[in-house]
This record gives sequence, structure tokens and C-alpha cells, in this order.
Amino acid sequence: MSIRMIGQKLESYSISSEIEEMQALREITQEVILAALGRTGFFNQAAFQGGTCLRIFHGLNRFSEGLDFTLLQPNPGFAWQEYLGQVANDVKSFGYDIEITDRHETESTVRLAFLKDEAVGKILRLRYMEGYLSPR
Repeated sequence: MSIRMIGQKLESYSISSEIEEMQALREITQEVILAALGRTGFFNQAAFQGGTCLRIFHGLNRFSEGLDFTLLQPNPGFAWQEYLGQVANDVKSFGYDIEITDRHETESTVRLAFLKDEAVGKILRLRYMEGYLSPR
């Protein structure tokens, strides 16, 4: 798997501005992350929901940066760490230089993880970005 696959997927979008290009890249990134989560067995205990889910599976014309999930059964001991290491390794195989931070609060029933990556936009030659960036 490589950055080339990301570039090919990006070419399938009808892009007419830098904003659309960055949204397309974010959408592709979300799909890569979802596929990586699927390979961890995460979806045996959780379901994908929310705005991004509606866009991906039902074609809702909206953009959402978040990936929202709900556990199929209550699990107060749920922790992202079991999954995030494998997700990081999988997305790195696509050229992402990803930083993942588990940011949930101890007493909260909500578990948050933030994924940050700026590498793909720097590796791909994005058409609408000011000044093309050379691949690494």
C-alpha cells in the first residue's frame, strides 16, 4: 500500500478548489482509518454512527471531520489503546505520519482519540495548494 493509492483515489473526485481538495483528502483519510479499525476487530464491539457515517453509507451531502462510534454493549473498561497502535501502523503504510492521542477523561463515559496528520498533504502533489510540494 502506498501514497500512490491515495493519489489515485483523490483523482476520482471532481475538485475545483483548494478547500474541496483538502476535504477530499480528509474523506479519503477517514476511509483509510475506518478500514484500519476494521482490521483490528473493533467493529465486533462498536458501530459507526453520526454525520460521517451518513455521508459514507447514505450519500448525505455534508462534511464532518469526526468519526463517531457507539459500543454495541456497555463496557466501562473500554480503551482505545487496544486498537490505536494497529491503526497507526496500518495508516503509516499509506504514507501517513500520524500522531494519535487518547484524550478521554477518566470519569467520562465518552472515549476520545484524536488523530493528527499533515504528512500526506506534504507528500502528494496537491493541485490547488499554493506551490506544489515535492514528494519525499
